[in-house]
Amino acid sequence: MDSSRHTYLAMFMWYSHIGLTFGVTFYAYFAAFSRFTSSRSSPRLYTYQLSSTGDKASYRFAPFLEMTLATLIVFQKTRTVALFFYGVFHGLGIILRLRKINDVGTDIAFQSIIGVAYWSCSVLESTY
Repeated sequence: MDSSRHTYLAMFMWYSHIGLTFGVTFYAYFAAFSRFTSSRSSPRLYTYQLSSTGDKASYRFAPFLEMTLATLIVFQKTRTVALFFYGVFHGLGIILRLRKINDVGTDIAFQSIIGVAYWSCSVLESTY
């Protein structure tokens, strides 16, 4: 493999990593904003969030957690840890949806995006 191909591959991996990471960040901010505004900004997402919530106490806590983790994802030093915890909390949400026997296809797809973003942060940011 010549050096120009290696350079293009490295650039592709880096830009994919940035796109995934900030895509997860945007979604976390958007989901928190939807919870804060109680469906005024995005009624479909809010309805989806209500169907996956375990109880009202955790629902009041969730937007603050999402905003905090999304803000920590923005900063490079805390990005890997924040993505890990965002993935853990999203995985717990999948378990809650499974207990209610709801469709979790979208959740699993987003969980895989979080996992790839976490993997790319732990691999790529340690090399650069």
